[in-house]
Amino acid sequence: MKTAQATWTPLSRYLASLREIVRAWPWPTLVVLPLILILGILGGFSVSRQILLPIVLIAAAIPAGILIFRQPFDAIIIWLLIAPFFTVTSDELTRRAYWITQRTIIPLAAIAALITSLHRKSLRFGWVEVFMFGYFLISLFSILYYYSSDPLPELFQLYDYTVVGAALFWLIRTTAPRGKQLKYLMIALITLSIVQGVVGLMMNISVTRSMLPRQWIVMSENRTTGTLGRDGEFSCTVTASLLLLAHYAFHTRKGTIRTLCMIALVLGSICLVFSFSRATWLASALVVVLVTVLYRRLAPYVIGLAVIVILLLSTGVFSSSIAFASERLGYQRTVDSRIISNYAHIRMIQVKPLLGWGYGNYTRYHMPFVEPLEGVAVVDPGISSHNTFLNIAVELGLLGLFFFLMPTFLLARYSWAAYKELPREGFHSRYLLLVLWLGVLFWYVVSNFQNIRIAAWGITWIQLLLGLIATLVDASRASAAEKARILIPDSAIA
Repeated sequence: MKTAQATWTPLSRYLASLREIVRAWPWPTLVVLPLILILGILGGFSVSRQILLPIVLIAAAIPAGILIFRQPFDAIIIWLLIAPFFTVTSDELTRRAYWITQRTIIPLAAIAALITSLHRKSLRFGWVEVFMFGYFLISLFSILYYYSSDPLPELFQLYDYTVVGAALFWLIRTTAPRGKQLKYLMIALITLSIVQGVVGLMMNISVTRSMLPRQWIVMSENRTTGTLGRDGEFSCTVTASLLLLAHYAFHTRKGTIRTLCMIALVLGSICLVFSFSRATWLASALVVVLVTVLYRRLAPYVIGLAVIVILLLSTGVFSSSIAFASERLGYQRTVDSRIISNYAHIRMIQVKPLLGWGYGNYTRYHMPFVEPLEGVAVVDPGISSHNTFLNIAVELGLLGLFFFLMPTFLLARYSWAAYKELPREGFHSRYLLLVLWLGVLFWYVVSNFQNIRIAAWGITWIQLLLGLIATLVDASRASAAEKARILIPDSAIA
C-alpha cells in the first residue's frame, strides 16, 4: 500500500502542477496544446515518408518558439537580420525561407505578445489600430467581392502586404522596446545597413557584380537595390536606418560601434546616389535639408559625410555609374509615362470614388483611361502604377485611402504633443522621434513616384518606423501622467 502511494504521489504532484499552470496561463495553454498536436502529426508524417526538411523545421521551431514567447521583440531582430536575403525568391528553397522569415516570424511573435497581453489584461487597441483593422476589412471585402471564384492568390497578397505589417506595428507598440532592446535593434540596423551597402557597391563594380546571386542582379535593372530587389524599398530602408544610426552614434560610448555607424553611413550614402532613382534623390535632398535645420548637432557631420562621398565618387572606380546617373537626370520618357499614368489614376477615381475598382485591378481596367495630356504623348500605355496612394485610391477607393493614411496622421498629431514631453538629451529623446519621422517622410516622398504596394518588404518597412513612433508617443503620455500624479496628489483628487 505504501509502495503504491509512493508511486502515485509524484504523479499527483505533477498533475496538480499542470492544473495550476493551466489555471494561471489559460491562453498559452489553448495555443500550445493544439500546436504540440499539429507538430506531432507533421513529425509522424515526415518520418513515415522519410522527408527530412519538416523534421528539421520542427526541431528548430521548438527553441525559436520558446525564444519568441519569452521575448517577442527579439523576433524583429531576427527578421531584420534574415528576411532581407529572401525578399527576392527565385526557387523553391528561397520561397520556403520567405515563408519562414516574412510570413511567419512577425505574426507568431505578435500572437505571443497578444497572449501575454490577454494574460496580464493589458491589451492595447486604440484608434490607430482601429483604422489599420478597417483598412484590412475594406481590402478583404474587395477581394471576396471581385475574386469570389478564386480569392486565394489575392488573400495571400493581403496577408503579405497588410497583415504582416499591422502585426509588426502592434508587436512593437505592445512590447515598447527600451534599453537593451533598442541597443540590439541598433546593432541589427548597423548589420542591415552595412550588408545592403556592400551588396549595393558590388552592383556598381563590374568585377564584383558577377559574384552576386543572379536573382538580385536580374531584379536590379542596372540600379542599386541591395538584396531587396527594388530601388524604392532599398532606399527607404537604408535612409531610415542611417538616420537612426547617426542619432545612435551620439549616444554610445563604444568607439567600435561609432566606427561601424560611420562605415554604414558612408556606404549607404554612396548607394543612395547609385540608386539612379530621381525619387530617391529628391527625398534624400529634402531629408538632408531638414536634418541640417532641425537637428543642428548633426549638421557638421552631414556636411562632412557629403564631402567624403563626393571625394569617393570622384575616383575612377565608379565612372560608369556616375555616367549612368547623369544620363538618368535628363531622361524624360519615364517622367512622361508617370504623368500619363497618374492622369489615368485620377480619371479612374472619378468614375468609382468610394470603393474603387477592386483589389489589384488597376492593370485590368486602366487602358481605356490612358490618354495624352496637354502635349504629353502616350509613350508607354501599359505602364504599371507608379504612385502608392493613387493606386490605393483606384483599387480601394477614397475610403480605403482614408483608412490607410489615418494611422500616420493620428501618430503625427500625437507626436506634436509628445515632442514637448520627451527629454532633450539621450537616445530616447525628442530627436529620436524627429529622425523616425524623417524616415517616414522619405518613404512618403518615394511612394509618390513608385508603387510600394507591389512588394512585401517596402509596405511592411513603414510599420517598423510607425511602431517605434507609437512607443515614443506612449512613453511621453506615461511621463505626462506621472508628472500630473506627482503635482496633484491622490488625496486632492479624492
